[in-house]
Amino acid sequence: MQAVEQLMYLKRCNHLSDVNFKHNPVSCGPNAGAYFEQILDSVPNLEILDDEAVIADKQSFLEIKQAACKKAWQ
Repeated sequence: MQAVEQLMYLKRCNHLSDVNFKHNPVSCGPNAGAYFEQILDSVPNLEILDDEAVIADKQSFLEIKQAACKKAWQ
């Protein structure tokens, strides 16, 4: 199943607050920055993503996660 299809299903989970895709290829690859952004856009009530609290300032959270991914791929 492609990532776009997976996100479509996540959008249906209105009460989802904790999801973990850690060690899943979509969360670890070179496009992982886009993955985090798409997850946060698709699941508005998300509080925990990959065992980390989603901070109120989602942009800061995205920047932190994207920097970590970039560092991991260098």
